[in-house]
Amino acid sequence: MFADLKSTLSVEQRFSENRCHKVMQMAENAYQESLPEYYTEGVHQTQVCNSQWETSTTRDTARDVYDSCRTARITNFWKKEL
Repeated sequence: MFADLKSTLSVEQRFSENRCHKVMQMAENAYQESLPEYYTEGVHQTQVCNSQWETSTTRDTARDVYDSCRTARITNFWKKEL
């Protein structure tokens, strides 16, 4: 009984991680969409909000981990562009 439950949760976690990985790519694309060559922190924050909207539709178990990872990757992209 516990083995079946553990197996079910493991499958759900893998599905969640796969879904979040796909959504994270969409969120990064949403951030980079229509960016000017040079932009201010205000533009950066607006684009961060746009990327968060992409992930707001997911209710997966791995979402919190991927949200923090997405934010870090986007911020690193922005700082690299400076």
